[in-house]
Amino acid sequence: KKTQTAPDSETDIATINSTTPEVVLTDPNQNVTVDITSGTDNPTIDVSVFVSDNGEGGKEGILPEITINSDVTDVVIPEGTTVTGPAGWDGIIDAPTEGTPEGGNAPAGFSVGDTVISIGSDAGTLFFDTPVSITLPGVTGTVGYRPAGSNTWQTINTQCNSATDHSNISSGECYSHDGGNTIIWTYHFTSFGGLNTVVSHNSGGYIRPIIPNIPNIAKTIIIPT
Repeated sequence: KKTQTAPDSETDIATINSTTPEVVLTDPNQNVTVDITSGTDNPTIDVSVFVSDNGEGGKEGILPEITINSDVTDVVIPEGTTVTGPAGWDGIIDAPTEGTPEGGNAPAGFSVGDTVISIGSDAGTLFFDTPVSITLPGVTGTVGYRPAGSNTWQTINTQCNSATDHSNISSGECYSHDGGNTIIWTYHFTSFGGLNTVVSHNSGGYIRPIIPNIPNIAKTIIIPT
């Protein structure tokens, strides 16, 4: 079992590090900031006290505001957000981990970029009834996500009204470029990352045009010099 810590009762801040890699939240009225020290392996957030069976084959609970600060990504779960997970979810949220999962099939015309993070639970996708924000540092181009249990990346095509205004998101997710970073607003936790555009290069050779075989019509082929 991991060595655990708890938020400070006065500052509402909890620090996760290699000594105490898991923070336990127990007060539904305490809005918490979780600072993750660089190099911490498998940091986690225990919200199990808020979670119970929902009677529909899953788990759910109402969370306090949770702000996660790390060198991998920054995440904000708004106060009063309801989280829903699969029946096997134990109420532990895996904090952002860099570079996992590796690979995957990128959408046509793209390759998976250098910035990839995973957050949520190995038990399955965690869903939220209010959008949560995820900041990808240093990412300024196309972004996407890889659904839990899938090997295929999906592009995020909807652009938010602004970095703080996601009112045009109806479901799924939207993105906003903010300086040298990209903020994703999403209703679910899974893997997110930057996608690089694949540029195809013409070899420069001459491509012979296809001329239809129409009788009695003169065909003229102009060969560039």
